[in-house]
Amino acid sequence: MNRYSSEAAPRRADGWMTRTKRLVGVCGLALGLASAATAQYPGPGSSTTATPGPGSLIGIGNVAPISPAGFHLTLPAPYQRGAVWLAGKQPIAGGFQTTFQFQISRIGGIVEQSPFGLQAGGDGFAFVIQNYSLPVVGPFAGFLGYHGIPNSLAVEFDTWWNGEPGFFDPNGNHVSVHSRGVAPNSVSESASLGQATQIPFLKDGAVHTARVDYTPGTLRVFVDDPNTPVLTIPNLNLATLLSLDNGSAWVGFTAGTGSAYEAHDILAWQMGPAGLPLTPGNPVTVTPMPSATTPSSPAQPYVVPPSPTSPPVFTFPPSQ
Repeated sequence: MNRYSSEAAPRRADGWMTRTKRLVGVCGLALGLASAATAQYPGPGSSTTATPGPGSLIGIGNVAPISPAGFHLTLPAPYQRGAVWLAGKQPIAGGFQTTFQFQISRIGGIVEQSPFGLQAGGDGFAFVIQNYSLPVVGPFAGFLGYHGIPNSLAVEFDTWWNGEPGFFDPNGNHVSVHSRGVAPNSVSESASLGQATQIPFLKDGAVHTARVDYTPGTLRVFVDDPNTPVLTIPNLNLATLLSLDNGSAWVGFTAGTGSAYEAHDILAWQMGPAGLPLTPGNPVTVTPMPSATTPSSPAQPYVVPPSPTSPPVFTFPPSQ
């Protein structure tokens, strides 16, 4: 199963299938809070030595720039994880809207028998709200880079089916919103506030546009149709679900690959109904990924060390 580490014997099938058509679409943003019941993180507050402006982006792990406005969360290679965060906390308690374009392509690795037939490519990415630490990233593979982050909510765009106990995925192509409040988040569907399986095929190589709308009491996720949400979460109050900083928290993206892999690319991202693009004006350091033992299931405890303060391996975005 690809949703956890390679040592956990991922499911295999006899063949594999790749779909690589390009298409420009409009895809609803997936916003999800993830929490892991037994995962452990260091004390909050670890950060890079740089002092980026509030509109800058901070990356950690296997992140690479595409352009001043776009970035790879992972490259198409096995066992990667990456996260990109907006440096300044965003007001979310009173409501917000965020839109982004993403592309999942160059799939490879092992295959699995799924409700869609033989499938390759994994594992997916998430849009995450968290008020824990900056920068931070969770484990790779099916843990999607957010599992275990306390005080968070994550919207999964999940592309690998882990239906086994501990994960309980409905299929290998779904959107699911995860949170355990202030406790560590979890990729287990037992931590899901709601899921949607009737959505466009996410790893078809197309460019999709996504939107997440939140008004106190309701979260809506749109994928490829700006008028009809694929998922609506009622009775959701972020001000009481999470511990916020004057109603604000960090927002960003996380992703992971395992024995099956794919490129997870965010091509453009904006916050607010006015569509203000997030285009940092100066380079921001990308923190090298900390070493950690990857759990073999959502129930297994693990420890992620503090973010290192060694020099970055590259800057994001690239100098103009």
